[in-house]
Amino acid sequence: MADQAPQATRPSRRTGGFTWTPRIIITIVLAVLLLIFALGNLEHVDVSLVFWEVNIRLVWALLLFAVIGVVIGLVAPRFRTRARR
Repeated sequence: MADQAPQATRPSRRTGGFTWTPRIIITIVLAVLLLIFALGNLEHVDVSLVFWEVNIRLVWALLLFAVIGVVIGLVAPRFRTRARR
């Protein structure tokens, strides 16, 4: 019994791979819809914020403010949880 042959071990499954979650799929779909909507609006517009005014293409304004909205959406909950502590 002491001279047992080593057991063959199966390689473990890799768990660090990429998985398509519903959240990722929805994010990709919304990003594509935003891009399609933005690219349909190529005319020049005047954008004015408090003391700043610029004439840019509407596509860039839409994409810029979408990115700002995403950043605020990601950062705001962090401040909210700190305030509760």
